[in-house]
Amino acid sequence: MQDREVLRSLGPGAFEYAYISSMAVAPAVRRRGLAQALLLAAQQQALLWSQHHLLLHVYDDNLPAVKLYLKHGFKQIAADPSW
Repeated sequence: MQDREVLRSLGPGAFEYAYISSMAVAPAVRRRGLAQALLLAAQQQALLWSQHHLLLHVYDDNLPAVKLYLKHGFKQIAADPSW
């Protein structure tokens, strides 16, 4: 992807990025490592595509997901306004 506003937040030299558009694990099978496996697969695919930046959106009140992404090196670069 090449959204200019996003690229500016990634810093100089960033000209594109991979984006995880959706990731979900059914409630009945949570806490079994599936989200981590999905995230690692997405990171592997981004590397295969020679993408150095992998981005996603997550609701800040989804604490398990936020913790997972932080654990895997993701950083917050923007936040939606509170409604």
